[in-house]
Amino acid sequence: MLDAAQHQQLVELIHTRQKVGIVERLPCLKLTAAPQAMAEHRLLEVTFKSVTDYLYGLRDISQQLSTRFHRNSMLYLAAAVSDFYISHPSLPTHKIQSREGSLVLELTQVPKMLGEAAATWAPDSLLVTFKLETDPALLRKKALGALASYGHEVVVANLLPTRHTRVEVYRRGHAEPTAVTVPDTDADLEPALVAHLKRIHGEVIA
Repeated sequence: MLDAAQHQQLVELIHTRQKVGIVERLPCLKLTAAPQAMAEHRLLEVTFKSVTDYLYGLRDISQQLSTRFHRNSMLYLAAAVSDFYISHPSLPTHKIQSREGSLVLELTQVPKMLGEAAATWAPDSLLVTFKLETDPALLRKKALGALASYGHEVVVANLLPTRHTRVEVYRRGHAEPTAVTVPDTDADLEPALVAHLKRIHGEVIA
């Protein structure tokens, strides 16, 4: 859960964002089934350009899913979001003048919203988050730490060099992770991962 100051920071961050366009096709989308799914109204692509867009959209979508589908909904939070941003009060009103010399940029840490999502926005949904690391020694510690800190159900953890062929799925209340792998980078890891998460979801709501 967020403390009072973090919660207020999150609220301010959300409410200072600009209205985001809800549907926009991504030219780099790799999902081969996406066009058919969109035509059948089973896929809605939500884009964002800033942290505030992302947090605002995540809050609204989480609340809608949880309200309508309760325990039958899953939040699969795989987006890579910056850990730092320029806070709204720090944004310049006018163009920064180069004649003023060197520029020092101070970034603010993005509020940790996973605890808020798990406890308030979508308490009935299965919340799946991702943890990417470059140091193998940190992966298990960070994945278990996320489960302990935010109180959600699943962390999908992977290392940067092997992210396309292997992930480890950590579950709250389970001592060891489950590895999901594919033989090489030509294979698609995501269908195997999604099938595994569907099994977990079925166990949770059974």
